[in-house]
Amino acid sequence: MRDDGLGVADRLAATVAEAGRSLAGLWLAGGSPLLAETCADSGLDLLLADTEHDPRGTRPAVEAALAQVHATRGYPATTLVRAADDATLRALLDGGIRDVVVPVGSVDGAQQVAGVVRRATGGRGTVLVQVGTPDVAAAVADLVALDGVAGVLLDAPDLAAALGRPGHAHPDVVTEVLRTVREVRAAGGVVGVDASEPVVAEACREAGASFVVVGTDVTMLAHGAAALAARVGLGSGPCR
Repeated sequence: MRDDGLGVADRLAATVAEAGRSLAGLWLAGGSPLLAETCADSGLDLLLADTEHDPRGTRPAVEAALAQVHATRGYPATTLVRAADDATLRALLDGGIRDVVVPVGSVDGAQQVAGVVRRATGGRGTVLVQVGTPDVAAAVADLVALDGVAGVLLDAPDLAAALGRPGHAHPDVVTEVLRTVREVRAAGGVVGVDASEPVVAEACREAGASFVVVGTDVTMLAHGAAALAARVGLGSGPCR
């Protein structure tokens, strides 16, 4: 991660302007600094270390995230960390993390998270709020107006589940995703979309998304291993 003194919003905006396109992101779900460094040197623009789904508990998840952030320093990719609960968020901030992704269920919740980050970092930290329900997606203009909230990460799979639709490539989900992307952009915020479906990812890029998260390191490794096994006549085909 570049240590350029910029907040995440300015850093991402500068990278988008320089690249002239939406950025490509990847979840770091494996908790491995080696995988993180490999991904940071791959040409991807953005990495998101995930503590939310780590089964080992708060302390090991935080330690793994800190190790991944450290491993990616000096590479062009920007690295953020997702904290799904207050204890994890505060532990990350205590460990020196400034830029975080935090799921929120309301504007009030986002304001509280932004306050925690602002106080812990002396105003130098920023938050991307993760949104995965229609009611919160409808309030994105209010979210990005909050002091300390840099923008929104829209969780398209969670939004599909909340809407009762079978997958985030469903037309109803895509319509809501694109509406949200345009609204955040109009409000001057950074907006990313978690969308592994290629058709959704492309639609988000065309709508002006700042970045699109297109997969995970673990899935990428599994697919690569399956492809290698198939190439030498082993295995039963691609992983799902």
